[in-house]
Amino acid sequence: MNKNNKSMADYSKQFENEILLNFQFKHITFNKIKNQYVATLIDKQEYEILKGFGDTVLDAINDLHSDLI
Repeated sequence: MNKNNKSMADYSKQFENEILLNFQFKHITFNKIKNQYVATLIDKQEYEILKGFGDTVLDAINDLHSDLI
């Protein structure tokens, strides 16, 4: 792995941590279960509607999105 790839991986990990710790989304929650991230769509009554899973936060968001389409 060259230096640029490592920097991008580090940036991606930092971005994922910021999403998990700092962003307050109104209808999506994020969790990490074992080594997998979970993005959950919730309704106004806080019922879980749909989940997306992935190795990264972005993968989980993309999985959730593709389940909607």
